[in-house]
Amino acid sequence: MKAMHQILICLFLVMTIAYALARPDDLAPNVLSKDLASTDKYPAKLDNINVDDILNSDRLLANYHKCLIGDGRCTAEGNEIRRILPEALATDCQKCTEKQSENIKKVAFFLITKKPELWDQLMDKYDPEKKYRSKYEEQVKKLGVAAN
Repeated sequence: MKAMHQILICLFLVMTIAYALARPDDLAPNVLSKDLASTDKYPAKLDNINVDDILNSDRLLANYHKCLIGDGRCTAEGNEIRRILPEALATDCQKCTEKQSENIKKVAFFLITKKPELWDQLMDKYDPEKKYRSKYEEQVKKLGVAAN
């Protein structure tokens, strides 16, 4: 009986260690050096956000906008975006996946050209010193569309 008890305890410990090591990277503690950690990407779950659906729905766009400026409730994705947005702006989206970079450009282009009041509110919140907004507005100008 005692041997069976010891086996169960060992099995439990092995399973606990295996579970801890198998956690997704965004939940696991960062054990990499600072230099290696700087090459990490933002969570891949953000790649699955259907930006077109959000931009084509006034209700969804308003909800995400309120979330990002701190005036409304957030989805899990909204909270994640709100958390990483300052760093993404400051680092020119260095940790973004290719899909995330495409989505950011698409959203910026849409907001600058179609919803400049929402763009201004977001930039007032996340870029009050106007360090980064001009980059996106210049890209829109290069495409031949006047930014506000």
